[in-house]
Amino acid sequence: LIRGAAKSNKYAKRTLQLALFVHVCHLVVSFIASGRVELDLRLGLSATALILGVVYLFAAWLHARLTPLGAFVVPVVLLLYAGSELVRDNVISANAVQRDALLTFHIAVNMLGLVAFVLAFTVSVAYLIQETMLRRKTLGGLFQRLPDLQVLDSLVLFLVTLGFPLLTLGIATGAMRSYRMHGTLFVLSYGQVFALFAWVCFAAVLVLRFAAGWRGRRAAIGTMIGFVCSMLVLLGYMLRGIGLSP
Repeated sequence: LIRGAAKSNKYAKRTLQLALFVHVCHLVVSFIASGRVELDLRLGLSATALILGVVYLFAAWLHARLTPLGAFVVPVVLLLYAGSELVRDNVISANAVQRDALLTFHIAVNMLGLVAFVLAFTVSVAYLIQETMLRRKTLGGLFQRLPDLQVLDSLVLFLVTLGFPLLTLGIATGAMRSYRMHGTLFVLSYGQVFALFAWVCFAAVLVLRFAAGWRGRRAAIGTMIGFVCSMLVLLGYMLRGIGLSP
């Protein structure tokens, strides 16, 4: 990332491509061994990691200057994949998912929304690095390899605009399931509280962008805070899955 060696970029991309290919093979073998597709937390985390890696490679193929963002994307991919392997006791019953189309939709939109927010977070990190280097007049190799600030800011806006409706659908369908199961829209669980915090953060970023002209650093920081809230929701499910959280 710092020195920008061409060989490092090439081998890093090829290694990620190989890892994603092996990941697909692992999923296929698991499906064949079990004889069915179980859309539960484990598969959700694993599939999200896979989709995120594929989307990053596709974006880097379209625009070569997005390649350095892999330094921020791949650790999150690894975190999600590791989480899927750690979660042994399904937090969400696979049989319940198969019987409940609403739950299936709820999981799917949350997965896609998380992919958008992870990418928005990584682009926001790149924006802050680029903006700091420009402010300090450190216009060396890393500055020249990252995309321009305007490109990064526009990309953050696009990704948040894409992810926010998915997050809204995820919260709405979650509330509908909560009402069906508990007779109330919100039970104020750990996950619901942080999901609402994330929704408020992303909503504020979008409103302030369009109404108050927020751009750049403030919008990037707001996006990062919203992403952290989203990851705390996911972390709660992961901890429950390995028996470390009630």
